[in-house]
Amino acid sequence: MREFQDRLWQDRSPAMVRKILVSRLGILAAAQDRGLVAQNVVRNRRSHKNGLVDARAKRRLEIGVDIPTPAEVQNIVAGGGRDGAMLLAATFAGFRAAS
Repeated sequence: MREFQDRLWQDRSPAMVRKILVSRLGILAAAQDRGLVAQNVVRNRRSHKNGLVDARAKRRLEIGVDIPTPAEVQNIVAGGGRDGAMLLAATFAGFRAAS
């Protein structure tokens, strides 16, 4: 289970990892209730003590690396098209990235 969790953290977002682990928690809880497994290994994990990355411990976003620079945003908007329209709609509607 630990290896599976480590692989998830390599290429998935913290939100996706949580969703997957919650799903596994439910599946294993049902299996435990039916006597098919002795313990729920997902419920017994302690991510903060076993070195798993917590979503709140991630580094801050960097402009130009993780998010576009103001000049890049101007170019996207000035270029028109669907990307510019989506960026403007997201900006003025207050959309934020889910975590």
